Amino acid sequence: MSGRSSTMTDGAAGPTPLAAEGLSYAYPTRAGDVPVLRDVSVNVAAGEWVAVMGPSGSGKSTLLLCAAGLLRAQTGSVTLDGTDVLTASEKDLTALRRDRVGFIFQEFNLVPALSSEQNVGLPARFGGERRPKQEVAAVLERVGLGQKLGSRPEQLSGGQRQRVAIARALVSSPAVVFADEPTGSLDARSGEQVLGLVQDLVDQGTAVLMVTHDPRVAARAHRVVWLLDGQLVDEMAGGSAESIAARLASLEDAVS
Repeated sequence: MSGRSSTMTDGAAGPTPLAAEGLSYAYPTRAGDVPVLRDVSVNVAAGEWVAVMGPSGSGKSTLLLCAAGLLRAQTGSVTLDGTDVLTASEKDLTALRRDRVGFIFQEFNLVPALSSEQNVGLPARFGGERRPKQEVAAVLERVGLGQKLGSRPEQLSGGQRQRVAIARALVSSPAVVFADEPTGSLDARSGEQVLGLVQDLVDQGTAVLMVTHDPRVAARAHRVVWLLDGQLVDEMAGGSAESIAARLASLEDAVS
């Protein structure tokens, strides 16, 4: 695979659903602010999969949250599917995340009391709308769970629960999907199924920004961007799992 659209190279031609420029963020503590992101920029083009890697505490998840508008960066700019995230109202951001953005997290974030069908349709309900049942059923069928519409999370395996979470992200035909360690809790077979669904999203033109610690997962992406101590320090296109693992080890050595 290969990919362009980067702040470290010229931007790709065509649409750029995610453009995050110069992001900085510090968490307040009693002892003073603790910088977590320092002038980080990442762009993701339509149909591009970008993996974010780095040692623990390097700011990976904070970057994802700021890029998605779940945290407001203190400096910089974020344009998400044409919307200026840092100046948009909470109402507009809620509508954007509901209608044009998908989220896939390690812990699935499903409501235990709801069925698969209800979990997939829940974001629309928060916005005062209802997804047509046939639309929800079709997306669950797409992720291989057409026979599990009425099953609650406790009745599903970890891989099936993650696929429900992916169906929830898919149902809005998102321009951008944010994924934080989506295979971290899964066995190898379930993880491959999930990555196959992510690849399907990319093939259909969705931009994917994914945090991962697994070099084998990162090797599926078009590009890997590397964070160290809150800064973007490197980028790799089309790397093998072995070369990615070696680069990660070198960064971990730098902070040990």
